[in-house]
Amino acid sequence: MKHVHRLAVLLLAIASAVCAGEARAGKVKLLAVQTPRRSRLFPDVPTFAEAGLDGFTERPWWGLFAPVGTADAMTRRIYTEFVRLFQDSKFLEYLENQFIEPMDTKPEEFAAFLREDMVNWGRAVKASGARPE
Repeated sequence: MKHVHRLAVLLLAIASAVCAGEARAGKVKLLAVQTPRRSRLFPDVPTFAEAGLDGFTERPWWGLFAPVGTADAMTRRIYTEFVRLFQDSKFLEYLENQFIEPMDTKPEEFAAFLREDMVNWGRAVKASGARPE
């Protein structure tokens, strides 16, 4: 992992588009969102921590990666272009229609997030007793 350049585009999915659409239509009730803070898309829905499920930190995410050896200048340039894209109102509207809430995460922050995520999932796998087959 340490040799992979990470581009910092972290998108947090609030819920699948189907579930979120059903919630907006009043057909299902969202009990909590699994993001660290309340969603701007569903501001009345508490986080898992607020709902008494503190410690539940896993959440869906998307990230952008570059091959090992990608120059830092190129990584920064791509990051800068994505930051610009996330300022485009049409793109943000598109994401919102997919019930996706973007987070601007710098490359170093994304790298730290990935390390933490690997540790957390490693613990979960170990606790489950699962073994490679």
